[in-house]
Amino acid sequence: PPGESPSVAVTFKDYKTLEYNTWLNDIIIDFFLAWLYRKVLREEDRARVHMFTTMLYRYVVVVLILHFS
Repeated sequence: PPGESPSVAVTFKDYKTLEYNTWLNDIIIDFFLAWLYRKVLREEDRARVHMFTTMLYRYVVVVLILHFS
């Protein structure tokens, strides 16, 4: 939901990536992670769980590649 953390806005274009034989985009994956955090994790467990967006993962990979090249 807007205003809550984590919050992810899904567009119709993002939704269409759920069709058969298509690649999921980052927004759908981030939305699912946010849903898991809010709806599946117990509130007392949320303080111990950290979920990062797919953009952070991409950033870390690029930094590591640049660092070790």
